[in-house]
Amino acid sequence: MELVRIHAYEVIPQRLAKTPTPPRGGAINADKDFEAILNDYFQKSKLDARPMVNLRKASKGSGSTHELRDHALAYCFSSAPAAKSAAVAIATRLGDSMDDRSDSTLLMLAAYKDDPVRRLVMWAFPKEEPFQFSSSQERARIKVLKNAFSRSSSFKKGALLQGPNTNAAFWTGRVIDKQGESGPGTAADYWVSLFLDSVPSLNGTAGTRVLAKCLRSTFDSLADKSARDQLTHAIVAVRASTRKQWSLNMFANEYLTDKTKTAFLAHAPAEARRSVFTLNKDEFTEKLQYMVYTTQDNVVIAAPFATINQSVKIQDKAAQRQIKYQGVVVGEKLRA
Repeated sequence: MELVRIHAYEVIPQRLAKTPTPPRGGAINADKDFEAILNDYFQKSKLDARPMVNLRKASKGSGSTHELRDHALAYCFSSAPAAKSAAVAIATRLGDSMDDRSDSTLLMLAAYKDDPVRRLVMWAFPKEEPFQFSSSQERARIKVLKNAFSRSSSFKKGALLQGPNTNAAFWTGRVIDKQGESGPGTAADYWVSLFLDSVPSLNGTAGTRVLAKCLRSTFDSLADKSARDQLTHAIVAVRASTRKQWSLNMFANEYLTDKTKTAFLAHAPAEARRSVFTLNKDEFTEKLQYMVYTTQDNVVIAAPFATINQSVKIQDKAAQRQIKYQGVVVGEKLRA
């Protein structure tokens, strides 16, 4: 695809800010070397094969609208002045999506064309303060770079939207969000949930990850032991089930009741609850591999789900929760 334009902005978190700070930046005149670096970065990131998201549609008259999508189309298909306004609006939207738990970010927008298709690639790189080292005549010099952004950080984020200039295009995208994948919470999820105003497209691995994430966040939110037990038993049942096709609603209706079901659905994205996906058993096991129990004398037991209710028994006796395990020792290690 042919590069059409690039804009870059320093974006400062604005969601809890008392004094607005507009994004600083503008258009970049990219030379061939810089363009080659971007292309290489795109290829190595495999952004076009990353998990899919669906932009949330809002009704407007006889059609649907989405603020970020409107700006993305304007950036890709409009004249230079209109594209600049769209770029500023996108950068402002990112700042409004971030609070002070996130660092300032370098937002880079790049539009490509292969008529009639246009592509918008968005990168967000976190700010860092690296050392610049130089030496001469057996002396060394170190300088802290104050306005540097890392493209190798594990917190980097990316998004890809593409298609022709039609009503059906630019409603799905691909994302990289390493920070968001690390765990639930607004600070981590702002890229997909707030900035892109989207939900994961639930198919295969992506759907399995969303289910596992909902289960973890639901478990952490439950204080009632019986509700937690119900969730644990549901996880064990899913692992043993031969059913391949699932949805968040199907899981909740089949395995959960009362407060546990209510809590689970509260943590499940409303727009994604009915989406059917093929459960990836390996991914599910990787994301939900152990139950970790801590006893009153600080003994920690990490029990694989396959052992729960088998070699590992959890019982409530005399208002106390007890764990019992019996097995053959096959290895021993001394650790700090």
